[in-house]
Amino acid sequence: MDEIRLQSSLGGLKEIDRPDMQMSGLITVAKVLKVHHKSGTADVVVVNTKDTFTSSEQNEGKFAARILTEFAGYDAKREKYWGTISPIAEGSLVLLGFLDNLKNRPVILGQFHRPDETENVLPSVYPLREKKAGYNRREALKSLTVYPSMAYKKVDGDSNMEFAHASKSFFAAYNTATDVQEYITDDHGGFDHQNLSEMDRRTGNVLEADQEEAQSPSKFLFVHRSSFDNEETTWTKFFLEASGAFRLTRDNNDGKLTYMEFPEEGGTLIRRQIDTNIREDATDYAELDIDIDGGANLRRVVGESIAEVGVNSAGNVQITHSDGSYMDMGKDITIETDGEILSEALIRFIEKHFIKVGDEPVNPLPYTLWVDMKDD
Repeated sequence: MDEIRLQSSLGGLKEIDRPDMQMSGLITVAKVLKVHHKSGTADVVVVNTKDTFTSSEQNEGKFAARILTEFAGYDAKREKYWGTISPIAEGSLVLLGFLDNLKNRPVILGQFHRPDETENVLPSVYPLREKKAGYNRREALKSLTVYPSMAYKKVDGDSNMEFAHASKSFFAAYNTATDVQEYITDDHGGFDHQNLSEMDRRTGNVLEADQEEAQSPSKFLFVHRSSFDNEETTWTKFFLEASGAFRLTRDNNDGKLTYMEFPEEGGTLIRRQIDTNIREDATDYAELDIDIDGGANLRRVVGESIAEVGVNSAGNVQITHSDGSYMDMGKDITIETDGEILSEALIRFIEKHFIKVGDEPVNPLPYTLWVDMKDD
């Protein structure tokens, strides 16, 4: 490296010796006192020496120990930034170093699990043989993140996956070749949160939230777009309510809507809206409705005109129209109408079987009308 040359008028180069600022490559263990989330820093105290490194709230903690992150970046041309935020809490044990060996430039390099074996998320079994199939490989090679709310995500050494929300809602996918959850099923009383595999080492039970806010039921929304352009895109949406009701929607961005809904009280609704893409705001639609008692109705609505064909919970077939026609078919058949019954086939049937003109019929059917045309 070339020697630094200074103009004589600017004076000479003098190194300032500050032994009190030199940390001589020191790396030590510290405890977090306070986190300044906006600045990505934390106040800490060194465990062995009790030295503290803090910054005031007036400057938003900008001069406390900086927290090293997995990755961070900014593209000035695109004006886009990215990176990760990993939770760090008061009381956490951290590895503390110093940039350029300067005491006023502390950096948090990482975090430690607490040494007490019951107060960390490390495996509870020793030793684990990562090349041994089954439990050993699953636990030795697992990737696990447990959040302060006790929600967690895990992919183990056999690619089994568990993503558990603090409300006990979860997603699980198991490799059947090594699956120990052979009883997994969606039956009532079947596989549930208590059957997941990540245990609280203190209780022996699956990890559970202890904060009331985190325990509240969750909502879930999945949206698929067919295009990046808002004018051209169509949407397919899956929405799960906190109550357990869920809906599958297809929106073609054409002023119409199709959706299937499973309400919280039970039943099923499938609807195709012709005049609007606003759910439940249509006046022109067709739908199939299955109620909680098993009755099923096919309904067509056009303005004030409503036609229905259904099977009620008793098994009777019913046909109704808003203009006043009604038909009920069970053991008996009931027909009512405000208009007329028009049927050429029915007329021919009545003429053939119930109206006789001429000689007296032999063994006539009940209600047969006989017209005697003889002169006497």
